[in-house]
Amino acid sequence: MPDDQRDTLAQPENADDRLVRLPDLIENAIMDGLPVRPTVAAQLRVSTATLDRMICKARDEGLLDGIEIPRRPSPKQRDELTARRHQENDR
Repeated sequence: MPDDQRDTLAQPENADDRLVRLPDLIENAIMDGLPVRPTVAAQLRVSTATLDRMICKARDEGLLDGIEIPRRPSPKQRDELTARRHQENDR
């Protein structure tokens, strides 16, 4: 059925450079135990409202697949991110 699939015009290869950097910045904030939105907004020099729009756009383009942005980073989530990064680096 045509309604089963969402039509998208997303082109991750043509994404804004800030959107491409967003997953790493979010993961770094989580691993450092910092509040994600204020930290990443300061690093990108944008407001938190603009950052929220960027996060929404990055999700739509599939750049944040598998990344859950917590309200507060838990030690368990930091451990999972650390393990995932080690696996990616070992490849």
